[in-house]
Amino acid sequence: MIIVNTDNPTGIWTEGPYRRFIASFLSHNLQSEVSGFSMGMVILPPGGKGNPHSHPAAQESWYVLEGHGRVVIGEETAPIRKGDVIYGPAGVAHALINDSDSEPLKALLVLCPGGDERNVTDVLLSGGGMDYESGR
Repeated sequence: MIIVNTDNPTGIWTEGPYRRFIASFLSHNLQSEVSGFSMGMVILPPGGKGNPHSHPAAQESWYVLEGHGRVVIGEETAPIRKGDVIYGPAGVAHALINDSDSEPLKALLVLCPGGDERNVTDVLLSGGGMDYESGR
């Protein structure tokens, strides 16, 4: 059994113009029992946006827990809000954008297959990372 509390996640802040918080909860990189997928969270601060990127072999989906904004997948852009589930196919560039100037956009994410979250899990496994509330 694996139980991960997500109230105050531990993860990493990305640098530069695409500053966002990324946490990994379930991953073969963290728990050997987990296979075939990974689960984590992304939090974009007010006005924040993710860098457009793709995962060559992994599909990604998000469940918006808080906030509102937009998602860009390939050439398409659509509004998103709390309660939405979004699907991004493998190999297609995607990014989340927080349109709020006062509230974070928080989304649960699932990668299938998992593995592309290695940059986050490497930091966590080395004892690094920080909780979301402390920022830096």
